[in-house]
Amino acid sequence: ALGMAMLQKNLSIGLLDADVYGPSIPNLMNISKQQPEINQQNRMIPILNYGIKCMSMGFLIEESAAIVWRGLMVMSAIQKLIRQVDWGLLDILLVDMPPGTG
Repeated sequence: ALGMAMLQKNLSIGLLDADVYGPSIPNLMNISKQQPEINQQNRMIPILNYGIKCMSMGFLIEESAAIVWRGLMVMSAIQKLIRQVDWGLLDILLVDMPPGTG
């Protein structure tokens, strides 16, 4: 809802789902069956819906796959979602974090 409100102000919005254990953004944004494409610079192109660019681990793993990640593996995955995604020019990048990690 926050991202949608910012769109009304003509801002370019990105939404990063940093909850690698239970990514919810693909379902919430109605884009769960999609996968990001890779551009010529070998960077992922975020999925666009409702005018918001979205990236999530939920696009990269099977929904039924069990993930057992610890510390550095989680940080590495989040860094890749930030650095290896072609966000383009954004005014705001919203980060959806797991509960209790604010």
